Amino acid sequence: MKIGYGMSLYEQVNRIKEKILLAKEKDSSFDVFGSTKHKYEWNIPISSEEVRDFENRNNITLPEAFKLFITEIGNGGAGPYYGIYKVATDSHDGYLSKPCKLHPHLSNEEWGHLTSFEDDDNLTDEQYDSHYNALFQGMLRIGTQGCTYDMMLVVSGEYKGRVVYIDGDLQKPFFTYENNFLDWYERWLDEIIQGYEIDWFGMLMGGDDAELMNKFHTSNDEEYKVNAIWGMNKLPHLLPETIRFLEEQCHNPSHAIKSVSLQLLTKNCYTKAKSFLQQWLESDNEDDTLKALKYIYWYVEEDVQDFVKPIKTVLSTTKNPENFRFITYILEKSSEEDASLYVPFFTHPNKEIRTCAIHTVGKSKEKEKYLQDLIQCLQDDEVSVKRMAIQALRDVTNPILLPCYEKILDEYKTNEHYILSNVMHRLEEFGVQAKSILEKAKQHPDKEIKDSAYRMLKEIE
Repeated sequence: MKIGYGMSLYEQVNRIKEKILLAKEKDSSFDVFGSTKHKYEWNIPISSEEVRDFENRNNITLPEAFKLFITEIGNGGAGPYYGIYKVATDSHDGYLSKPCKLHPHLSNEEWGHLTSFEDDDNLTDEQYDSHYNALFQGMLRIGTQGCTYDMMLVVSGEYKGRVVYIDGDLQKPFFTYENNFLDWYERWLDEIIQGYEIDWFGMLMGGDDAELMNKFHTSNDEEYKVNAIWGMNKLPHLLPETIRFLEEQCHNPSHAIKSVSLQLLTKNCYTKAKSFLQQWLESDNEDDTLKALKYIYWYVEEDVQDFVKPIKTVLSTTKNPENFRFITYILEKSSEEDASLYVPFFTHPNKEIRTCAIHTVGKSKEKEKYLQDLIQCLQDDEVSVKRMAIQALRDVTNPILLPCYEKILDEYKTNEHYILSNVMHRLEEFGVQAKSILEKAKQHPDKEIKDSAYRMLKEIE
């Protein structure tokens, strides 16, 4: 055993060296997100002397587990997402030695306070950068998940050693569940080897069915219990006893626990979830109804027809635009194409429901049956509804539409909200029939519309 490290960490290092080979064998075609970048290869480790130089230069002591990784396994290379960055041992960052401000139980209010500088328009670029760097002080950037998402290692403060996911656009950070880097890293290898869903590795609680159920039963914290159940979402298959557990939890007094249990039960065993889904569809609580609609749309395939009748009943009473939207998705998925169901909603008080109804009819092969209804929608006071009506009339070249489009061109002087450009797309479908309107549009005050008219007339000729 080397001085300064526990034997358990060295045993873990040896396991990791063995598991990287198994992971590469399991993912030989590099299907795991980011694996084409690192290909399960590590960089050459660095020496303890180089680590000490880096620590002295930055006035920190690296977490033991991470230090062991870069000196015994590799200074970066294979790892979650696009891999682990090299530690630039000659670099200096004055923010590393300052205590990390973040913690695992960070509230939305606290995060809002920490990021309030975002709303200060009086800050110079230098002042903004100073606030931004201070926000993530005490953390070493160890990798990227792509886009604005990075992986950080806490190197100073109470939570030293924890891996944290941050977003450069300042969404609230996420502390992963493991207490140190090697536990987090080994879990990544285990989940690849076991064939788990790993695209968003680390966001779900670790463990298999039995471990997660045990975590659930040994905690009194509702949020922790919900996370334990949701951790099962990464598993490729659930054991029969896990299905029974989820079925039991659908009766749990906690609404949050019932909800996540029903979601996973629907995903993994529709026959056991069916009766619960029917109950939630009939609920007076529109949020419960929405959850049932989402679970049906996301997970129910061959049996979606079971819900067509009750969903049509919900359609007739819902006032929630999101519920309405998912109803259209499910009915479309069930091949129940009946555009007449949605036409009455063209005049619904809620503009989002009107827009969704028009959009759905616009996808129907029978939409010309409802041409007069769609023409009425072209006169809607809400610009978003009017724009959707124009888009819904795609490929409909009935001449009675031409005066409607001409009126809109006269009414709108600019292409604000893209009303006019959508009208021009519809006129283009008419070809020579729209020639007189296009001649008039050559004098339109909006340059984009004027140019489109010239181009379309040239194509007609």
